[in-house]
Amino acid sequence: RLRQIQNADGTWGFSPGKSSDGGKTWKAEGNIAPEPSPTALALIAFQAAGFTPEDPTVKKGVAGLLGLQHPSGYWKGKSQTGFVSTAYSLHALS
Repeated sequence: RLRQIQNADGTWGFSPGKSSDGGKTWKAEGNIAPEPSPTALALIAFQAAGFTPEDPTVKKGVAGLLGLQHPSGYWKGKSQTGFVSTAYSLHALS
C-alpha cells in the first residue's frame, strides 16, 4: 500500500489514500502535499521490512526526503518547530 500512495516526487503526505475495491489496491487522493514526517516514516517502514537502499521505491523516497530538507539542514513540514520531522528524517537516512 505504501508503494501505491507514494507521490511522483518520491515523498508521502498525510493522506492515507483510498480504495475502491475493499482494500486490494490503494490510490493517493489527488495531489498530496509532500511532508517530511510521513516520508521518513514510510522509509523507516520499508527498511524494517528488509528493503535495501537500492529498492526503487526507497531510492525515490530518499531523494524526495532530501528534497524537502531546509537549506539550514532541518526538516519542517506542517509542524511548529521541525524537531520531530528532523528526528524522523535523520533516523530514516541513517
